[in-house]
Amino acid sequence: MKVNAWTAGLSAVLLTGTLAGCSSREEPEAVACEALSIPETENSGEPSPEIKVVEEGFSEVRKKEYDPSYSIVSAGAVLENTSDRVAYRTRVVFDSLNKSGASNLAEPDGIFKTVEVPVMNPGEQVRVGTVLAPSLGARTFEVSVLASVTQWLDRADTTNGLAPVKVSIADPGAAQSSVSSQVEIPLAVENTNCRSSVFRGYSALYRDSSGTLIGGFTETGGTPDGNACTAGMSTARMLAGEDYMPEEIDLTKIEVSAMCDLAPNENPGERNRPLN
Repeated sequence: MKVNAWTAGLSAVLLTGTLAGCSSREEPEAVACEALSIPETENSGEPSPEIKVVEEGFSEVRKKEYDPSYSIVSAGAVLENTSDRVAYRTRVVFDSLNKSGASNLAEPDGIFKTVEVPVMNPGEQVRVGTVLAPSLGARTFEVSVLASVTQWLDRADTTNGLAPVKVSIADPGAAQSSVSSQVEIPLAVENTNCRSSVFRGYSALYRDSSGTLIGGFTETGGTPDGNACTAGMSTARMLAGEDYMPEEIDLTKIEVSAMCDLAPNENPGERNRPLN
Protein backbone atom coordinates (compact mmCIF):
# COMPACT_ATOMS: atom_id res chain seq x y z
CA MET A 1 0.00 0.00 0.00
CA LYS A 2 1.33 3.43 -0.90
CA VAL A 3 2.25 5.59 2.09
CA ASN A 4 0.56 8.98 2.02
CA ALA A 5 2.31 12.17 3.08
CA TRP A 6 1.06 14.03 6.10
CA THR A 7 -0.78 17.21 5.30
CA ALA A 8 0.62 20.42 6.66
CA GLY A 9 -1.12 21.90 9.70
CA LEU A 10 -1.40 25.54 10.61
CA SER A 11 0.48 26.64 13.73
CA ALA A 12 -1.31 28.31 16.57
CA VAL A 13 -0.55 32.00 17.02
CA LEU A 14 -0.07 33.05 20.61
CA LEU A 15 -0.50 36.75 21.35
CA THR A 16 0.76 37.78 24.78
CA GLY A 17 -0.09 41.22 26.22
CA THR A 18 2.75 42.89 28.19
CA LEU A 19 1.18 46.24 28.99
CA ALA A 20 -0.71 46.87 32.18
CA GLY A 21 -4.39 46.17 31.74
CA CYS A 22 -3.82 43.93 28.70
CA SER A 23 -4.56 40.25 29.12
CA SER A 24 -3.01 37.49 27.06
CA ARG A 25 -5.18 35.62 24.56
CA GLU A 26 -4.66 32.63 22.34
CA GLU A 27 -6.03 32.23 18.82
CA PRO A 28 -7.75 28.89 18.10
CA GLU A 29 -5.37 26.24 16.83
CA ALA A 30 -6.13 24.99 13.35
CA VAL A 31 -6.71 21.25 13.21
CA ALA A 32 -4.30 19.26 11.10
CA CYS A 33 -5.82 16.69 8.78
CA GLU A 34 -3.88 13.49 9.27
CA ALA A 35 -3.46 11.13 6.33
CA LEU A 36 -3.24 7.69 7.91
CA SER A 37 -1.18 4.98 6.30
CA ILE A 38 -2.27 1.51 7.37
CA PRO A 39 -0.06 -1.47 6.52
CA GLU A 40 -1.74 -3.95 4.21
CA THR A 41 -2.79 -7.08 6.06
CA GLU A 42 -4.68 -10.16 4.90
CA ASN A 43 -7.86 -11.11 6.71
CA SER A 44 -7.45 -14.34 8.69
CA GLY A 45 -11.07 -15.41 8.33
CA GLU A 46 -11.25 -16.15 12.04
CA PRO A 47 -14.37 -14.91 13.88
CA SER A 48 -13.90 -11.78 15.98
CA PRO A 49 -15.93 -12.14 19.21
CA GLU A 50 -15.71 -8.37 19.79
CA ILE A 51 -18.07 -7.86 16.84
CA LYS A 52 -21.53 -8.85 18.05
CA VAL A 53 -24.45 -9.74 15.78
CA VAL A 54 -27.22 -7.72 17.44
CA GLU A 55 -29.98 -8.64 14.98
CA GLU A 56 -30.34 -10.61 11.77
CA GLY A 57 -33.06 -11.61 9.34
CA PHE A 58 -33.74 -12.88 5.84
CA SER A 59 -36.44 -13.56 3.27
CA GLU A 60 -36.74 -15.91 0.33
CA VAL A 61 -37.62 -13.70 -2.62
CA ARG A 62 -39.54 -15.24 -5.50
CA LYS A 63 -40.60 -13.04 -8.38
CA LYS A 64 -43.23 -14.19 -10.88
CA GLU A 65 -40.88 -13.61 -13.83
CA TYR A 66 -38.45 -16.16 -12.39
CA ASP A 67 -38.67 -19.95 -12.36
CA PRO A 68 -40.97 -20.77 -9.37
CA SER A 69 -38.36 -23.21 -8.07
CA TYR A 70 -35.69 -20.51 -8.01
CA SER A 71 -35.36 -18.17 -5.05
CA ILE A 72 -33.07 -15.34 -4.05
CA VAL A 73 -32.33 -14.80 -0.37
CA SER A 74 -32.27 -11.23 0.88
CA ALA A 75 -30.28 -11.14 4.13
CA GLY A 76 -29.24 -8.49 6.61
CA ALA A 77 -27.68 -7.99 10.03
CA VAL A 78 -26.95 -5.30 12.59
CA LEU A 79 -23.39 -5.56 13.90
CA GLU A 80 -21.91 -3.83 16.95
CA ASN A 81 -18.27 -3.25 17.86
CA THR A 82 -18.19 -4.04 21.59
CA SER A 83 -14.46 -3.35 21.96
CA ASP A 84 -12.67 -0.09 22.85
CA ARG A 85 -10.71 -0.08 19.58
CA VAL A 86 -11.52 0.69 15.96
CA ALA A 87 -12.30 -2.39 13.84
CA TYR A 88 -10.77 -1.82 10.40
CA ARG A 89 -12.05 -3.78 7.41
CA THR A 90 -14.40 -6.23 9.07
CA ARG A 91 -15.43 -8.95 6.64
CA VAL A 92 -19.02 -10.03 7.12
CA VAL A 93 -19.69 -13.44 5.59
CA PHE A 94 -23.28 -14.56 5.02
CA ASP A 95 -24.34 -18.12 4.19
CA SER A 96 -27.67 -19.68 3.29
CA LEU A 97 -28.35 -22.91 5.19
CA ASN A 98 -30.73 -25.79 4.53
CA LYS A 99 -32.81 -27.67 7.08
CA SER A 100 -29.82 -29.71 8.30
CA GLY A 101 -27.64 -26.59 8.70
CA ALA A 102 -25.47 -27.14 5.63
CA SER A 103 -24.77 -24.44 3.05
CA ASN A 104 -27.04 -24.60 0.00
CA LEU A 105 -25.43 -21.83 -2.07
CA ALA A 106 -25.14 -22.50 -5.79
CA GLU A 107 -21.58 -21.07 -5.67
CA PRO A 108 -20.01 -21.52 -2.22
CA ASP A 109 -17.35 -18.87 -2.94
CA GLY A 110 -19.78 -16.50 -4.66
CA ILE A 111 -19.01 -12.79 -4.58
CA PHE A 112 -22.21 -11.69 -2.86
CA LYS A 113 -21.71 -13.66 0.36
CA THR A 114 -19.04 -11.30 1.76
CA VAL A 115 -19.42 -7.59 2.50
CA GLU A 116 -16.58 -5.61 4.06
CA VAL A 117 -17.25 -2.88 6.63
CA PRO A 118 -14.27 -0.50 6.37
CA VAL A 119 -14.57 1.19 9.78
CA MET A 120 -16.45 0.31 12.96
CA ASN A 121 -15.83 2.63 15.89
CA PRO A 122 -16.11 1.45 19.52
CA GLY A 123 -19.76 0.99 20.39
CA GLU A 124 -20.90 1.70 16.83
CA GLN A 125 -23.65 -0.32 15.18
CA VAL A 126 -23.49 -0.89 11.41
CA ARG A 127 -26.15 -2.19 9.02
CA VAL A 128 -25.00 -4.83 6.53
CA GLY A 129 -27.11 -6.49 3.85
CA THR A 130 -26.63 -8.69 0.81
CA VAL A 131 -28.31 -11.09 -1.61
CA LEU A 132 -27.58 -14.84 -1.72
CA ALA A 133 -28.33 -17.35 -4.46
CA PRO A 134 -29.14 -20.91 -3.26
CA SER A 135 -29.02 -23.88 -5.61
CA LEU A 136 -32.04 -24.43 -7.84
CA GLY A 137 -34.96 -25.75 -5.80
CA ALA A 138 -33.15 -25.36 -2.46
CA ARG A 139 -34.99 -23.92 0.53
CA THR A 140 -33.33 -21.64 3.07
CA PHE A 141 -34.14 -22.26 6.72
CA GLU A 142 -31.45 -20.09 8.29
CA VAL A 143 -28.79 -17.55 7.37
CA SER A 144 -25.48 -17.53 9.24
CA VAL A 145 -23.41 -14.38 9.79
CA LEU A 146 -19.69 -14.40 10.61
CA ALA A 147 -17.66 -11.22 11.27
CA SER A 148 -13.86 -11.19 11.03
CA VAL A 149 -11.79 -8.04 11.71
CA THR A 150 -8.70 -7.54 9.53
CA GLN A 151 -6.95 -5.02 11.80
CA TRP A 152 -7.51 -3.18 15.07
CA LEU A 153 -6.68 0.54 15.31
CA ASP A 154 -6.23 2.63 18.44
CA ARG A 155 -8.23 5.76 17.73
CA ALA A 156 -10.70 7.40 15.42
CA ASP A 157 -11.72 11.03 15.08
CA THR A 158 -12.41 13.72 12.51
CA THR A 159 -8.69 14.48 12.07
CA ASN A 160 -7.75 11.06 10.70
CA GLY A 161 -10.76 10.24 8.53
CA LEU A 162 -12.16 7.53 10.78
CA ALA A 163 -15.00 9.39 12.48
CA PRO A 164 -18.41 7.78 11.90
CA VAL A 165 -20.35 8.86 8.82
CA LYS A 166 -23.99 9.02 9.86
CA VAL A 167 -26.63 8.27 7.23
CA SER A 168 -30.40 8.36 7.58
CA ILE A 169 -33.37 8.36 5.22
CA ALA A 170 -33.98 12.01 4.34
CA ASP A 171 -37.67 11.52 3.58
CA PRO A 172 -39.04 8.11 4.61
CA GLY A 173 -41.95 8.49 2.22
CA ALA A 174 -39.85 9.47 -0.79
CA ALA A 175 -38.26 6.11 -1.65
CA GLN A 176 -39.70 5.18 -5.03
CA SER A 177 -39.11 3.11 -8.14
CA SER A 178 -36.99 4.76 -10.79
CA VAL A 179 -35.41 3.46 -14.00
CA SER A 180 -34.19 -0.11 -14.58
CA SER A 181 -36.06 -1.66 -11.63
CA GLN A 182 -34.18 0.47 -9.13
CA VAL A 183 -35.60 2.08 -6.01
CA GLU A 184 -34.14 5.51 -5.31
CA ILE A 185 -33.59 6.22 -1.61
CA PRO A 186 -32.85 9.85 -0.58
CA LEU A 187 -30.27 10.11 2.20
CA ALA A 188 -29.38 12.73 4.81
CA VAL A 189 -25.66 12.63 5.59
CA GLU A 190 -23.54 13.85 8.51
CA ASN A 191 -19.85 13.60 7.61
CA THR A 192 -17.59 15.66 9.90
CA ASN A 193 -14.28 14.19 8.76
CA CYS A 194 -11.65 16.72 7.69
CA ARG A 195 -11.14 15.02 4.34
CA SER A 196 -13.09 12.82 1.96
CA SER A 197 -12.62 9.07 2.05
CA VAL A 198 -13.01 6.25 -0.46
CA PHE A 199 -16.60 5.27 -1.20
CA ARG A 200 -17.16 1.52 -1.00
CA GLY A 201 -20.93 1.47 -1.15
CA TYR A 202 -24.10 1.72 0.88
CA SER A 203 -25.52 -1.22 2.79
CA ALA A 204 -29.23 -1.27 3.58
CA LEU A 205 -31.51 -3.27 5.86
CA TYR A 206 -35.14 -4.01 4.99
CA ARG A 207 -37.96 -4.28 7.51
CA ASP A 208 -41.66 -5.03 7.29
CA SER A 209 -44.40 -2.81 8.72
CA SER A 210 -43.94 -4.33 12.19
CA GLY A 211 -40.22 -3.52 12.21
CA THR A 212 -39.01 -7.09 11.77
CA LEU A 213 -35.71 -7.37 9.89
CA ILE A 214 -36.45 -9.27 6.66
CA GLY A 215 -33.42 -8.70 4.42
CA GLY A 216 -30.86 -6.33 3.01
CA PHE A 217 -28.81 -5.18 0.05
CA THR A 218 -25.41 -3.61 -0.70
CA GLU A 219 -25.04 -1.14 -3.55
CA THR A 220 -21.53 -0.20 -4.70
CA GLY A 221 -22.08 1.97 -7.76
CA GLY A 222 -23.00 5.28 -6.18
CA THR A 223 -24.57 8.16 -8.11
CA PRO A 224 -22.98 10.93 -10.21
CA ASP A 225 -24.02 13.65 -7.77
CA GLY A 226 -21.75 12.44 -4.97
CA ASN A 227 -21.80 10.07 -2.02
CA ALA A 228 -21.75 10.07 1.77
CA CYS A 229 -17.98 9.60 1.97
CA THR A 230 -17.37 13.12 0.64
CA ALA A 231 -16.38 15.41 3.53
CA GLY A 232 -19.12 17.88 4.38
CA MET A 233 -21.72 16.06 2.30
CA SER A 234 -25.27 16.67 3.54
CA THR A 235 -27.41 14.75 1.04
CA ALA A 236 -26.95 11.72 -1.20
CA ARG A 237 -28.91 8.98 -2.96
CA MET A 238 -28.83 5.21 -2.88
CA LEU A 239 -30.17 2.93 -5.60
CA ALA A 240 -31.43 -0.49 -4.50
CA GLY A 241 -32.46 -3.36 -6.79
CA GLU A 242 -36.24 -3.71 -6.73
CA ASP A 243 -36.07 -7.35 -7.91
CA TYR A 244 -34.18 -8.25 -4.73
CA MET A 245 -36.64 -6.70 -2.30
CA PRO A 246 -38.98 -8.87 -0.22
CA GLU A 247 -42.65 -8.32 -0.97
CA GLU A 248 -43.30 -7.43 2.68
CA ILE A 249 -40.82 -4.53 2.67
CA ASP A 250 -41.91 -1.23 4.19
CA LEU A 251 -39.98 1.39 2.22
CA THR A 252 -40.35 3.90 5.06
CA LYS A 253 -38.34 1.66 7.42
CA ILE A 254 -35.17 1.16 5.34
CA GLU A 255 -31.93 1.66 7.33
CA VAL A 256 -28.64 2.51 5.61
CA SER A 257 -24.94 2.54 6.52
CA ALA A 258 -22.23 4.15 4.40
CA MET A 259 -19.06 2.17 3.72
CA CYS A 260 -16.19 4.70 3.79
CA ASP A 261 -12.56 3.58 3.67
CA LEU A 262 -9.09 5.11 3.82
CA ALA A 263 -8.01 3.33 0.65
CA PRO A 264 -9.64 1.40 -2.22
CA ASN A 265 -10.25 -2.31 -1.93
CA GLU A 266 -8.14 -4.41 -4.26
CA ASN A 267 -10.11 -6.50 -6.77
CA PRO A 268 -13.63 -6.13 -5.34
CA GLY A 269 -16.19 -8.64 -6.58
CA GLU A 270 -13.72 -11.42 -7.39
CA ARG A 271 -14.06 -14.92 -5.99
CA ASN A 272 -13.33 -15.09 -2.26
CA ARG A 273 -13.16 -11.30 -2.15
CA PRO A 274 -15.70 -8.84 -0.68
CA LEU A 275 -18.53 -7.65 -2.88
CA ASN A 276 -17.49 -4.07 -2.20
